Amino acid sequence: MTEHPVIISQALRQESKALRAWSEVGRARAQRRRANCLAIQNQCRSSRNQSQLLLAESQLLIH
Repeated sequence: MTEHPVIISQALRQESKALRAWSEVGRARAQRRRANCLAIQNQCRSSRNQSQLLLAESQLLIH
């Protein structure tokens, strides 16, 4: 039993749309992970800068 070519092409188009949607989801997840990672790095930098600033200020108070 052979399927009609129109039905096959419709099924292939739907499958293609589904695969594109999944790749968009994956891309969005990767972008969120990158953004979260950058935010954490920035927080670490700013807290490290803050602690260095406090250390410098405390050394000024001691001397």
